[in-house]
Amino acid sequence: MSASTVTIRYDGPILAGHQMDVADLAPALIGLSDLCKLANSKFNGDRAAIKVLIATDLEHKCFQFNLHIAQTIWDHTRALLNNQNVSTAQDLLEWLGLTGFGGTLGLIRLIKWLKGRKITSTELEIKDGRDVVRITVDGDNNNVVIAYPQALELLRQPEALASVKKVVQPLVKNGYDSIEFEESDKAIEKVSKEEAVDICGLTSDLVEESELDQPQTLNAWVTVYSPVYDPGAPKWRFRFGKDHEYMDIRETDIAIQALKRGGALVDDAYYVTLEIRQEHKPDGLIKNHFKITKVLDFKPSTLPFQRDIFRDKPETDRRKEEY
Repeated sequence: MSASTVTIRYDGPILAGHQMDVADLAPALIGLSDLCKLANSKFNGDRAAIKVLIATDLEHKCFQFNLHIAQTIWDHTRALLNNQNVSTAQDLLEWLGLTGFGGTLGLIRLIKWLKGRKITSTELEIKDGRDVVRITVDGDNNNVVIAYPQALELLRQPEALASVKKVVQPLVKNGYDSIEFEESDKAIEKVSKEEAVDICGLTSDLVEESELDQPQTLNAWVTVYSPVYDPGAPKWRFRFGKDHEYMDIRETDIAIQALKRGGALVDDAYYVTLEIRQEHKPDGLIKNHFKITKVLDFKPSTLPFQRDIFRDKPETDRRKEEY
């Protein structure tokens, strides 16, 4: 089981007595619960279930409570054997924008940043070993941002935006000023009354959808372009023909086997079943996505080690290099 907790605080003069109208609180809690369950269903399917629990925490002149996400992984052993990654409760809250301290945007901050602008292009990248997406919107100022791909996927779900609206809806009323999300006593996100009004007026067509072709599969040799030593890295960079591409390896044991051998080397060769999927972007560009689904053969690199090169040189040459 995994669990994570976020502190949520509604603030405003109407909450000075630590009391909040049930008519305002109940829909907001349902919105929070629906958001968490939607993210879990979207990224874990039936491999995990979650409970969304609250505990009130009265302090200052506000209404504050802790949202506790408890996740149960069904048939954990089988999931490991089938190499099925289960996103943790902490992952889900980061992607929603309720926790996390990095500069990568979760759903709520992404919605705030957009300010109703439509997304015109997206580009997957790797940052600190994790997938991120570079998002571009119309306009000349502040029109590019880095977000979690999962936040973008949730933004495409009308139910997710509807749930966010429920969470911030109380701020539209008189007496409410803001809602804050904290983790370990550190502020993660804050939505003001003005921002809540903007969010409640948004429509669900913020993303200009790309079109994805059906994947094409072939067997091919690929070679390591740049070694990766993080076993949790979702993608490795391989040379494929004359090009070098990031390829998703999460359905394979490439990283595990490389660690058993002591690491990966440039030009380590893999004969793999390779899935290629083309994405047609709204701006007319075509992006190729690569995923290795199975390793059929492996040949280690034949590059000599530095000590072997040094050992094979004549004595006179070695002496020259020593000075």
